[in-house]
Amino acid sequence: MDLKSELEKLRESYITSSPDSRLKLIKDRLDDPAALPNKMVTRIAAMEGFVRSLLMFSQASSKAELKKIYHKFRYRKVQTMIEDYFSLKGRKPPEEEFGQEVWNTFKVAVEYRNLLVHECTFLGKRKYIPLETACETVYEKLVHISKFKN
Repeated sequence: MDLKSELEKLRESYITSSPDSRLKLIKDRLDDPAALPNKMVTRIAAMEGFVRSLLMFSQASSKAELKKIYHKFRYRKVQTMIEDYFSLKGRKPPEEEFGQEVWNTFKVAVEYRNLLVHECTFLGKRKYIPLETACETVYEKLVHISKFKN
């Protein structure tokens, strides 16, 4: 399945959805915090916050220094920060660490996350499991490389 094409189809369907059908999906998301879209949004946001912190603490140690450099990291893409962190740690690039397919799927998952956040869409079908699997793989490796306990 071409997840990128599927993303565009999903985006188009939500752009043209009526408010009542959107409200139904919003209710589904709110009523099921363990649903795939909620897990993906949380996992990617968690990685984003964690890797941002790792990079910031590699450049600063005091609260004043951290506050001063935060603007450099605030709007960076999670995948770019992961690439930078792997480089900082002397690791292979993510596409080599995870394999091209997993890394590309993760980057597409980030795009899905953006749609899920801004449109409050729902991914209820099993065909989206590769997105969650890629997110989980990247998350586990990031935590492992950081040497923090999860």
